[in-house]
Amino acid sequence: MCLIGIQPESMETSTELSDVVSNKMDALIDKVFEKLKEWGVEVISKKTYR
Repeated sequence: MCLIGIQPESMETSTELSDVVSNKMDALIDKVFEKLKEWGVEVISKKTYR
């Protein structure tokens, strides 16, 4: 089991990502892909998450 995440600057409810979280999304997704590859999962990136 592995937990990967981003610590938000604020816990205020919003419909949009804060700048802090938005700026770290690419790095977060890259970490998830790295972990999946370590576990032998084939990862195909389409870069559609932003």
